[in-house]
Amino acid sequence: MTTFRIYKTVFYAAMVFTVLAAVTALSNEDVVWKKEITKNFKPLSVIFSPDGSKIYCSGNGGYTILDTESGEVLEKITGDYGKILRFSPDGKYIYTEGLYKLDAVSLEPLMHGNYPYGYIGINKNCDVIVGGTSRVNWVPYERLIIINPETMTKYAAINHQGRIYDVEVSPDATYFATSSYDGDFQETKYARLTLWSIENKEKIKILVEGEDIGDISNLRFSPDGTMFAAKVEGKIHIWNTETWEELEGIECITERIVYTFTFSPDSKYLVCGTGDKDLNYPTIIVKIHPCSLIHNYNYPLCTTNSVNVSPDSKYVLSFRNGPPMHLLRAHWQLSSLEDKKMYLPLTPNPTMDKITINLNPNLTYQIRIYDVDSNLLYNNEIINQKTYTYNVEYLATGTYFILLESQNKLETYKFIKE
Repeated sequence: MTTFRIYKTVFYAAMVFTVLAAVTALSNEDVVWKKEITKNFKPLSVIFSPDGSKIYCSGNGGYTILDTESGEVLEKITGDYGKILRFSPDGKYIYTEGLYKLDAVSLEPLMHGNYPYGYIGINKNCDVIVGGTSRVNWVPYERLIIINPETMTKYAAINHQGRIYDVEVSPDATYFATSSYDGDFQETKYARLTLWSIENKEKIKILVEGEDIGDISNLRFSPDGTMFAAKVEGKIHIWNTETWEELEGIECITERIVYTFTFSPDSKYLVCGTGDKDLNYPTIIVKIHPCSLIHNYNYPLCTTNSVNVSPDSKYVLSFRNGPPMHLLRAHWQLSSLEDKKMYLPLTPNPTMDKITINLNPNLTYQIRIYDVDSNLLYNNEIINQKTYTYNVEYLATGTYFILLESQNKLETYKFIKE
């Protein structure tokens, strides 16, 4: 082996070692700041002000306002009015899950809906509020109500047999969606994800239903109103709001376990708090069309509870099950090599027998596979192929790494052999 080859082998081994060391490390280049407000403060919700200059945190019976750029605590206000849901478009008011309308400066309550509804949806222009309750003993004909945000008074009630667990309203206030458990509350959990008309107060379509579905939550309309998404048993489903047909070709999103997600302000991306069987809980940015992983923020081993994007799309705010919060630099573009890839490189992942690598057919790749001890297991050149399938049946159960080299650029991906 020539000296050059020895150096190159050492370089690739060092690359794998570096990746292994960084699997649970959040890059300092990504972090603007991380903040533990107080030792016992656990945020329940975090939202940017309309101009993006401030961050409002609600939790533990109070509210904390932070400066976005520095993370400095500007003010702490006591009061238990529920999680902050949305600012009014003019930034003067804040609406909370406790059905309070607050002054955005003082956070003093101006109006209270005075309805015990724990799940609230409000559209971005604050035209309408829909409230739902999960109380078993609540009368069915008032399990769903529609409220005027100006006066915080109820003007319609909708008959609903099941308990409501999430509500979301479309940006144009045409639709709202509910997740609910219907039927026998004690024995069977018959879950439904239902689309409703606000004008007619009637069901339009049942998007998902079935017995013993564990979780339907995180209902989200895209800011431009063209898509609706929900988390169903840990997986994201997305519908086109014109046809209400479920989107296909988004395996890079649907193959992941997701704890929380939000759309980017331009509706082109999803920011997700995800998890995998290897106990990694990264925050990721995924482009919806064409489906591709844009950025992976490697986090410490703790579930991401909530993510948000600043109005100017400059930052991603992520907080976990406990402090600290992280303000991260948003990444909406890939490197020149990644830009040429249409999908996440590896499917399925984890795998038991074969793994398929999705490639750009116009490029030549050098593919190398390493184990966790940086031993080179496979090395091959692939020319002008859209996909390449590799048999991994012979590998022991565990974690492995694939290095893709093309145009003098390296990308490293992890996969699990079951």
